[in-house]
Amino acid sequence: MTKRPTDTAKNRERPAASSAVAISELLKSQWQTLTKTDRKVGRALLAEYPLAGLETLAELAERGNVSVPSVVRCIKKLGFDGYPEFQRTLHREVQSLVGSAAGAAGESGAGSREGLNNIQANVRVFQNSIASSFDNVQLAELGEAARMMSDPRRRILCMGGMVSQVLARYFQAHINRIRPNTELVGNNPLDRSERLLDISRKDIIVIFDFPNYDTDNISFARLASEKNTAIVLFTDQGLSPIADIADSVICASVKSVSMFNSMVPAMSVIEVLLSELVSTIGKKARERIQSFDDVPGGVAVNWDEESDDDRGNHHRLTGRLT
Repeated sequence: MTKRPTDTAKNRERPAASSAVAISELLKSQWQTLTKTDRKVGRALLAEYPLAGLETLAELAERGNVSVPSVVRCIKKLGFDGYPEFQRTLHREVQSLVGSAAGAAGESGAGSREGLNNIQANVRVFQNSIASSFDNVQLAELGEAARMMSDPRRRILCMGGMVSQVLARYFQAHINRIRPNTELVGNNPLDRSERLLDISRKDIIVIFDFPNYDTDNISFARLASEKNTAIVLFTDQGLSPIADIADSVICASVKSVSMFNSMVPAMSVIEVLLSELVSTIGKKARERIQSFDDVPGGVAVNWDEESDDDRGNHHRLTGRLT
């Protein structure tokens, strides 16, 4: 007579949640085993951790743009019996963090902060912003993105918004040294429309979309998704709307000391992805990079360009690039 599996046996099939391990770390350690919907829940949690996990089940589901049952399934995959147990564990974690922070503040005292000038404070903001980005980025997702991009037969199209186009240009310039078949998509609407005619499921679109999220980026991504084109999204922890359809979502902080969003943390994450891509491709990538470095220094490009400006004035631009 076959015995029915008991609840205890079922519990052995999923990892047991440990109160000694932060839920954020538990989530990151299980990231590779999570489905696309699970990852939406995970990003919603990490974007406002730990506060997002202290909200109601319905509120967390709304944050992640998923259903309530999807949240419950994700929580159970982390080893919790349900949302109440998950929240009790998170409450204990928060209490422990608050106690540690209070003790550290008492030991440091006000005197240690008196000599902190504005420049030092600004430097610390950037240091913390970069550190928090790497604390929250999913290394498994970076690895998956690198493996996806390692196939030279798949064309990579890089694009960004008004400011984040700088990141797209930087990424494309470097990835083109690592592997062939990469292109930079400009911000010109006509250029983007023409690209949409040719893209297919064999292509990969790398989009950089940070607040305020670019409507042209969002429209392009949605139309590309309809053609089953793979999408790798770089965004902030608030998540661009493109995150709902992207195959990989890589988050970076945009916290800054100025009135503008900082692209510094995103640049740091890009560097790690490029390094991982070189490791994934291996010898061919290193040889290609070396071939770029070996281009003779005497090679030069001349240009002679004429144009008229909006006022009808004629201009001629000549130059030499060596």
